[in-house]
Amino acid sequence: MEELNHIKVVIGGETYELMSADSEEHVQSVANYIDKKIKEIYRKKNTSHINHKLRVLFISLNIADDLFKEKEKNIKLESEVKRLKAQLTTSLEENAKMNEENKLLLENITYLQDELSRTKREIKEYIDNFES
Repeated sequence: MEELNHIKVVIGGETYELMSADSEEHVQSVANYIDKKIKEIYRKKNTSHINHKLRVLFISLNIADDLFKEKEKNIKLESEVKRLKAQLTTSLEENAKMNEENKLLLENITYLQDELSRTKREIKEYIDNFES
Protein backbone atom coordinates (compact mmCIF):
# COMPACT_ATOMS: atom_id res chain seq x y z
CA MET A 1 0.00 0.00 0.00
CA GLU A 2 1.17 3.49 -0.86
CA GLU A 3 2.42 5.57 2.06
CA LEU A 4 0.36 8.68 2.71
CA ASN A 5 1.83 11.99 3.76
CA HIS A 6 0.13 14.01 6.50
CA ILE A 7 0.09 17.61 5.36
CA LYS A 8 -1.31 20.69 7.10
CA VAL A 9 -2.74 23.32 4.78
CA VAL A 10 -4.58 26.59 5.28
CA ILE A 11 -7.58 27.23 3.05
CA GLY A 12 -9.94 30.13 3.62
CA GLY A 13 -8.39 30.87 6.98
CA GLU A 14 -9.01 27.32 8.23
CA THR A 15 -6.27 24.78 8.90
CA TYR A 16 -6.81 21.28 7.57
CA GLU A 17 -4.74 18.16 7.92
CA LEU A 18 -4.79 16.20 4.69
CA MET A 19 -3.45 12.79 3.79
CA SER A 20 -2.06 12.36 0.31
CA ALA A 21 0.34 10.20 -1.64
CA ASP A 22 1.42 13.37 -3.45
CA SER A 23 4.35 15.45 -2.29
CA GLU A 24 3.84 18.14 0.32
CA GLU A 25 4.89 20.77 -2.23
CA HIS A 26 2.18 19.62 -4.64
CA VAL A 27 -0.55 19.54 -1.99
CA GLN A 28 0.49 22.97 -0.65
CA SER A 29 0.43 24.34 -4.20
CA VAL A 30 -3.11 23.03 -4.77
CA ALA A 31 -4.26 24.34 -1.38
CA ASN A 32 -2.75 27.75 -2.12
CA TYR A 33 -4.56 27.83 -5.45
CA ILE A 34 -7.90 27.05 -3.77
CA ASP A 35 -7.20 29.63 -1.05
CA LYS A 36 -6.45 32.25 -3.70
CA LYS A 37 -9.74 31.51 -5.49
CA ILE A 38 -11.66 31.79 -2.21
CA LYS A 39 -10.03 35.15 -1.50
CA GLU A 40 -10.88 36.37 -5.02
CA ILE A 41 -14.56 35.56 -4.55
CA TYR A 42 -14.73 37.01 -1.03
CA ARG A 43 -12.95 40.21 -2.11
CA LYS A 44 -15.47 41.01 -4.82
CA LYS A 45 -18.00 43.67 -4.03
CA ASN A 46 -21.58 42.70 -3.36
CA THR A 47 -20.70 39.17 -2.21
CA SER A 48 -21.23 39.76 1.50
CA HIS A 49 -24.96 39.08 1.15
CA ILE A 50 -24.37 35.80 -0.70
CA ASN A 51 -24.65 32.70 1.45
CA HIS A 52 -21.75 30.33 1.95
CA LYS A 53 -23.20 27.63 -0.29
CA LEU A 54 -23.48 30.02 -3.22
CA ARG A 55 -19.93 31.29 -2.64
CA VAL A 56 -18.67 27.71 -2.76
CA LEU A 57 -20.55 27.28 -6.03
CA PHE A 58 -18.93 30.44 -7.44
CA ILE A 59 -15.50 29.22 -6.35
CA SER A 60 -16.15 25.82 -7.95
CA LEU A 61 -17.31 27.45 -11.19
CA ASN A 62 -14.26 29.69 -11.19
CA ILE A 63 -11.90 26.74 -10.75
CA ALA A 64 -13.77 24.71 -13.39
CA ASP A 65 -13.50 27.69 -15.75
CA ASP A 66 -9.71 27.77 -15.19
CA LEU A 67 -9.56 24.03 -15.86
CA PHE A 68 -11.51 24.33 -19.11
CA LYS A 69 -9.35 27.23 -20.29
CA GLU A 70 -6.20 25.23 -19.56
CA LYS A 71 -7.64 22.23 -21.43
CA GLU A 72 -8.36 24.47 -24.43
CA LYS A 73 -4.80 25.82 -24.29
CA ASN A 74 -3.51 22.26 -24.07
CA ILE A 75 -5.52 21.23 -27.14
CA LYS A 76 -4.17 24.22 -29.08
CA LEU A 77 -0.61 23.46 -27.96
CA GLU A 78 -0.97 19.79 -28.92
CA SER A 79 -2.25 20.87 -32.32
CA GLU A 80 0.69 23.25 -32.71
CA VAL A 81 3.13 20.51 -31.69
CA LYS A 82 1.55 18.18 -34.27
CA ARG A 83 1.82 20.87 -36.96
CA LEU A 84 5.46 21.57 -36.05
CA LYS A 85 6.30 17.85 -36.08
CA ALA A 86 4.78 17.54 -39.56
CA GLN A 87 6.73 20.60 -40.66
CA LEU A 88 9.92 19.12 -39.20
CA THR A 89 9.31 15.83 -41.01
CA THR A 90 8.80 17.69 -44.28
CA SER A 91 11.93 19.76 -43.70
CA LEU A 92 13.96 16.65 -42.90
CA GLU A 93 12.71 14.96 -46.08
CA GLU A 94 13.57 18.05 -48.13
CA ASN A 95 16.99 18.17 -46.48
CA ALA A 96 17.62 14.52 -47.35
CA LYS A 97 16.66 15.23 -50.99
CA MET A 98 18.93 18.27 -51.08
CA ASN A 99 21.79 16.25 -49.60
CA GLU A 100 21.30 13.63 -52.31
CA GLU A 101 21.21 16.34 -55.00
CA ASN A 102 24.33 17.89 -53.47
CA LYS A 103 26.08 14.54 -53.59
CA LEU A 104 25.17 14.11 -57.28
CA LEU A 105 26.32 17.65 -58.07
CA LEU A 106 29.64 17.07 -56.30
CA GLU A 107 30.11 13.85 -58.28
CA ASN A 108 29.32 15.78 -61.46
CA ILE A 109 31.80 18.54 -60.51
CA THR A 110 34.49 15.91 -59.90
CA TYR A 111 33.74 14.30 -63.27
CA LEU A 112 33.83 17.68 -65.05
CA GLN A 113 37.11 18.62 -63.32
CA ASP A 114 38.60 15.33 -64.48
CA GLU A 115 37.31 16.01 -68.01
CA LEU A 116 38.77 19.52 -67.92
CA SER A 117 42.14 18.20 -66.78
CA ARG A 118 42.09 15.55 -69.51
CA THR A 119 41.11 18.14 -72.13
CA LYS A 120 43.88 20.49 -70.98
CA ARG A 121 46.40 17.66 -71.27
CA GLU A 122 45.16 16.81 -74.75
CA ILE A 123 45.37 20.46 -75.83
CA LYS A 124 48.87 20.76 -74.39
CA GLU A 125 49.94 17.57 -76.16
CA TYR A 126 48.39 18.83 -79.42
CA ILE A 127 50.21 22.20 -79.08
CA ASP A 128 53.47 20.47 -78.17
CA ASN A 129 53.14 18.16 -81.22
CA PHE A 130 52.21 21.03 -83.48
CA GLU A 131 55.22 23.14 -82.42
CA SER A 132 57.72 20.33 -82.88
